[in-house]
Amino acid sequence: MHQPYTIIFMGMQGAGKGTQVQLLSDYLTRNGEPIFTFETGNGFRKLMEEDNYTARLVKDGMEKGTLQPIFLSVWLWSRAFVHDFKGEEDVLIDGFPRSLFEAQVLHTAMEFYQRLPATVLFLDISDEEARRRLKERARFDDTDEAINARLSWYRDQVTPILDWYDSRDEYHYIRINGEQSIEDVHADVIEAINQERAGHHN
Repeated sequence: MHQPYTIIFMGMQGAGKGTQVQLLSDYLTRNGEPIFTFETGNGFRKLMEEDNYTARLVKDGMEKGTLQPIFLSVWLWSRAFVHDFKGEEDVLIDGFPRSLFEAQVLHTAMEFYQRLPATVLFLDISDEEARRRLKERARFDDTDEAINARLSWYRDQVTPILDWYDSRDEYHYIRINGEQSIEDVHADVIEAINQERAGHHN
């Protein structure tokens, strides 16, 4: 029995995290491995469809590009782990943590579920490439103002998380050039996780 993967995908908006998570999920599923994945952006978009005060505030925040409150993000992914995680799956995380505090909360979950060491895959792209991709994507919240706001909080909030993961023995931090083609990024992801699994058995 293989050691199941625990992989945290990091990267600014437009880096292609969702695409790479889906490609990796498909790859692992073809190999017969069960998958648990959660993407906070989809969680917030589903929450936004509800008819309540919180949903209206979430929608307003998404339209402005402001960082959603950590308590909601933690609630969304914690609820998913509690209700849907069976324990033996490969875990693929996309869209969080978005602050150092949230990374530390997630770390307690990784300890609780005995999923350490874990792998952090950082899909690295420039601000310019992120802007270009987000403008092409043209989602409702991809206005110039919202894009600039998201890139700004990314630099302020997420860069310290990457440094934190890179400094911790419990995490294997791997940078991947996210400006390559989708296929080349996927190939680098597969190479990275195969090296991880081989390393667990050395």
